[in-house]
Amino acid sequence: MKNFIISILEPILSLFVIIATLLGFIFGGLSDSDFRIRFNWIGAAIGGLATFLVSVIVTGPIFILLTIKDLLEEQVQRLRQRD
Repeated sequence: MKNFIISILEPILSLFVIIATLLGFIFGGLSDSDFRIRFNWIGAAIGGLATFLVSVIVTGPIFILLTIKDLLEEQVQRLRQRD
């Protein structure tokens, strides 16, 4: 069960980074001035960059821990083969 959850976690985190960046780009670009909705490309770039950085900061440690877990499992297998 634990391996199943971990195998699903990586693609979900990758999708989270992509979707958060796109939503930040879209909502960052929308500006409501004079009751008309306009799209601001500079705001979109800032919003996309900001949400990308936040999502990378949030998911980065999880990706690092998953990588460490994989490396430790590989090391354990090598030690078992040696014995």
